[in-house]
Parts: sequence; C-alpha cells; structure tokens
Amino acid sequence: MGRAFVFLEMGNFTEAIADSKRALAVDRRCGEAYIVMGTCSYKVKRYEEAIRFCNQALECSSKLSEAYRVRGLCYESLGQSEKSMADLERANAIRQDSESYITHAQLAARQGYYEQALDDLSAAGGKRATFKPAAGQRSQDFVPVLALYEKMIKANPSNYDLYYDRGLTCFMAQKTSQSCADFERYIEATAGKGRNVLPAAVWTILAYRKMNQPARASAFMTALDSKKLACMKSREIEFLRGKRSGQGLVAACKSKRDLTFAGTLVGLNLVYSGKTDEGRSYLKRVQTEGDSALDEYAVAITELSVLESSRRKAH
Repeated sequence: MGRAFVFLEMGNFTEAIADSKRALAVDRRCGEAYIVMGTCSYKVKRYEEAIRFCNQALECSSKLSEAYRVRGLCYESLGQSEKSMADLERANAIRQDSESYITHAQLAARQGYYEQALDDLSAAGGKRATFKPAAGQRSQDFVPVLALYEKMIKANPSNYDLYYDRGLTCFMAQKTSQSCADFERYIEATAGKGRNVLPAAVWTILAYRKMNQPARASAFMTALDSKKLACMKSREIEFLRGKRSGQGLVAACKSKRDLTFAGTLVGLNLVYSGKTDEGRSYLKRVQTEGDSALDEYAVAITELSVLESSRRKAH
C-alpha cells in the first residue's frame, strides 16, 4: 500500500486506485486501500462514492481515523454539517494530532463556532491554519471566517501570518482594499523575509490592478524594489512587470503547485486587464490540472464563480 499512498500524494489517482485494488485482491479487509480509493473519489468530487469507500474502510476497522476525516469532508461538501462535525470529532478522538484539530477548526469556523475553532487551534499546538469557505462561494459566505480572523488577530497580534491569511480571504471576498492593507502589513512586519512575501506582493499588485489603480501598483513595486527584496527578481514579478509572457510563465511550471500559482496569477491579470475570456481559460486550466489543496486554487475557483455570476447577470 505504500506505493498507492505515494501515487495519491502525487495526484496520480489512476495508479493509486490500481494499487489499492491489487491490495484488496490479496486482502479484502485492507482498510487502507478503501481509504485511498475514497480519498481519490473525494478529490474528484465524487462524494457519495467516497463515502461508500470510507464506510467499507470502517467495516474493516473502526480505528481508521483517516476514513472518518475523509468521510467528514465529503459530508461537508454535501452540506451535511452535523454528520461532518461528528466524523471529524471521531477522527480527533482517535488521532489527536494537529491536522485533525485544524480540519475540525476550519469546519467549526465556517459554521460560526469561533470559540470551538480557537480551542481546536490551541490543541493543534499553534500550527498555522488558513480559514476560508469552500472555493467558489459567495462573498457573504466569508463573513464568519473574517470574524474569526478578527478574534485571532486580537488574541495574537504578533502572529503576522494571520494578516497574510486574512488578506487572502479578503481578496476572495471582494474586499480588495482591505486585502492590500493586510498584505502590505505582512510584508512590512516580516521585513520582507516572511515565507509568503512573494505571494503577498503578487496579490497586492493584482488587487491594485483589479481596483484600476495602476499607479498605486507601480508605486508599490517601486517601494519593494528600494528595499532590495529577493522576491522582486522572481519570474512572477517579471511577468507582472511585462518582462515575461504569461504563456512562458505557465510553460515553465514543473509541478502542479507551480502551475496552480502561475496559472492563477496569469488568469487574474488577464481578467483585470479586460481580457476575460483569455483569463478564464487559464483559470479553467488551474481548475482541471491544479492542486486543490493550495490557497491559489481557491482563489482561481472563486474568480471563476464571480465570472460565471457576472455572465448570468449579463444574459
């Protein structure tokens, strides 16, 4: 089963399922094989099928916390919040690790249970977690998540990652000006050395372009240039300066992670430049080929939802 998990991690679901089926041919009670198959189904949004695989895994052993976790995520995607919370609590009770607590905290936050979310984060040992509604939801669906960030920042104002995370949430919630403020605060507070400085700079430039404020975008880049930040020499910033083509930026990607960031960046820049159809094509590629676990993927899907809503209104 080890190779099946490797294929799953790589996003090669076909081979992961094939290895799992081979394992089941040897041992029909190999719960881990059902978990891999269920996770693959969840990743491609076949939630009912994924639930059935998780049920089969739990028939093999009721101690398989990952089966509860994946099934809980499926229930969440199907809008069955109570079942989702119950499964994630079962996963927490078995594993009691940071990943389980963070998943539970994220769901609690989306349902407005802020104190529960904060308790779960405390149990996770301070490990970083981002909070946002499911990708593509409406801007008003971000309200409870932003309220949680307000509480978290108030409780720990020196945790500068929170400003980056809230900035990204504001970006998706169409609170563009606030997103700029949070990203710029993050860059300043970390002296341009934070792990998310490059994406913070990219989102800020895009946000100013979205608001049709090219002068502020240029001034922002000039300010970062004066600080001699390493990120300003990146290929992503070169693209935003017009020194590299979007096609070339995406073609240079060697992983799903790179494609997700570059495709979202190019797609948004085109949309904000008035080239909606061309931008949509890049965002669609992220949707089909990108890494759904990344924040940039959520940004791409949310923008596609906004574009689709605008198209329906126009017709």
